Amino acid sequence: LDELGYSATFKNGHCILCNPAKDIIGQIPKMTRGLYRVVHDEGSGSVHAAVETMTIMELHRCMGHIAPSAAHCLAENGLISGIKVDMSSGEPTFCELCVYAKATRKPVMKVHKGEQASKFTGEVHTDLWGPAPVATLGGWRYYISFTDD
Repeated sequence: LDELGYSATFKNGHCILCNPAKDIIGQIPKMTRGLYRVVHDEGSGSVHAAVETMTIMELHRCMGHIAPSAAHCLAENGLISGIKVDMSSGEPTFCELCVYAKATRKPVMKVHKGEQASKFTGEVHTDLWGPAPVATLGGWRYYISFTDD
């Protein structure tokens, strides 16, 4: 819009929008916390903004993977503004990423069960970790441990 000659001036608690002929085409009031918020009068017919439509599962992903039932409840109670939520899509509410994130592993036993090695270095366990996303001060990116049973 700048290349087309439009301008915005902030003054007296308003953001004043002007066209290239310097005619005022809009004023946006400053709210209590210092932000400027566009308030549309829905009955005026002057709003020509496109309304984005998304499904419950798209809303689920956009809201940080909240429960699909919570996303449905928010939309059903009119608590979502700025977008239209398609409640009739019939899309399954399964999210593979949520299942993966909630996966657990079997706990590691703290007490050794079974026979232990009878002599030093009779049984050695090792674990290698890396590469680390950040190198150590010495430039190392891997860690290895050895545990004698």
